[in-house]
Amino acid sequence: MRITLAQLNATVGDLGGNAQKALAAYREAMSAGSQLLVLPELFLTGYPPEDLLLLPSFLTDCQKQVRTLAKDVGAVPMLIGAPVLTRGKLFNAALLLQDGKVAATAKKMRLPNYGPFDERRYFEPGKRACLVEVGGCTFGVSICEDLWFAGSPCDAFAAAGVDAILNLSASPYHRSKHHLRRQVFGDRARESGKPVLVCNLVGGQDELIFDGRSFALLPDGSLFSAAPGFAESLLHIDLDGVGGGKNVEAESTAGPVEKEVADALCLALTDYVRKNRFPGVLIGMSGGIDSALVGALAVRALGAESVHAISMPSRFNSPGTRSDARRLCDNLGVDFREISIEPVFRETLATLEPYLGDREAWGLTAENMQARARGQLLMSLSNRFGWLVVATGNKSELAMGYATLYGDMVGGFALIKDLTKAWVFRLTRYLRESEKMDIPESILTRPPSAELRENQTDQDTLPPYEVLDRILEAYIEGNQGMTDIVAGGEDPAVVKRILQTVDRNEFKRRQAAPGPRITERVFGKDRRMPITQKWERK
Repeated sequence: MRITLAQLNATVGDLGGNAQKALAAYREAMSAGSQLLVLPELFLTGYPPEDLLLLPSFLTDCQKQVRTLAKDVGAVPMLIGAPVLTRGKLFNAALLLQDGKVAATAKKMRLPNYGPFDERRYFEPGKRACLVEVGGCTFGVSICEDLWFAGSPCDAFAAAGVDAILNLSASPYHRSKHHLRRQVFGDRARESGKPVLVCNLVGGQDELIFDGRSFALLPDGSLFSAAPGFAESLLHIDLDGVGGGKNVEAESTAGPVEKEVADALCLALTDYVRKNRFPGVLIGMSGGIDSALVGALAVRALGAESVHAISMPSRFNSPGTRSDARRLCDNLGVDFREISIEPVFRETLATLEPYLGDREAWGLTAENMQARARGQLLMSLSNRFGWLVVATGNKSELAMGYATLYGDMVGGFALIKDLTKAWVFRLTRYLRESEKMDIPESILTRPPSAELRENQTDQDTLPPYEVLDRILEAYIEGNQGMTDIVAGGEDPAVVKRILQTVDRNEFKRRQAAPGPRITERVFGKDRRMPITQKWERK
């Protein structure tokens, strides 16, 4: 028996478009001799539909679309993820469509409610494991989290003697997530002694990235076949081969983690731009490494013709950074223009001087004037031409509040908001050396600087990035407190300063643009701290 896993890119709320994608995959699967098509979790609505699920009219439209889709499905069944409303209760379900109707319904039993997940806000848990008969074979049907833990429903599938376990997933990406996913589902295969076939969603959805990498595992947990990452794919699985233990892995997903991260960020940006119908992107190109990385990734994702860059120097910008901004854009082939903010800066200084007193005492106030002047130029061009402004702040800066509200934080999408400064350097070097993107070496070797005053460097204000990033990763991603971090060998005074600064700047991050999740603790989706609070973590 041949089963096709359709790893496709859904758009949240595009019920008709998602249904048409499912039908196109269905026809292609039948042409390939498949006897069952499996699609990802909540594919009909896209994942996550969030509070659309609280709208009665949306649920009514979902029910209508299921009936319409079912009419186009014949004897060969389609298994698709969709919400199901039963007696006033909403379930995250997998629907077996066959011969023009819903032939079976599997209801998700384990509802995740951590990190980026809020499923208990919307759904009721299913109570029973679901078995379906297709082509003379018996399958256990599960949905994502159902197989992330031992016990029900996996035990029930094993007890029923199913031929294989199917799993419809919308498992979001973070760095090296696929290794964990394979390990967890491998455990379920070994525990049940059955093949496990996982169809995972692919695509970008606001902060979340779905990496696909659908796969089939042998009963011993080893890999039988796998789809590529970060791309749509139909993976055909011959069940006799899986049951017979013949490992015919079609494609390796191995590769450097830097490529994985670059692929993830490019997919996130492409889908954010495409699904929201922006004609292109606009980047404030400073000549520094953050904007250089964002520019290179944008070209990699969208093509140079869709990328626009603007350099906005003031009296404090060095000839080196101005030259590098232009040279990088010339190398990448993107539209580039330079507009000085000096006239706006001078006028702002003159306007505010009667109210702010002695200019010598302005300090940060004058620095932020420049950042906000740049923000105004970026948003004006965005308003005029419809381009999406891509913010260039990294995770280290956002953590420490080393960014200006309504200045360098403006934008509709913050592409590298979940990359520490160390990762910014690491990924830029990868693009330059491994993918041969023509990024000037001077951008990587020049000390990072906001260039908002004479002879300024980031380390005037921040601890050395190698120290800062190490402590931030322990605090934010490792969820450690001061005691644990200091026990790891860090200076207590430095740790205290960093932790207090991170907590104090939550109000800024709450106003930052959304950006893609690369780690398990991105600001926003995973880490939701109160702005007003007095507790100090020990």
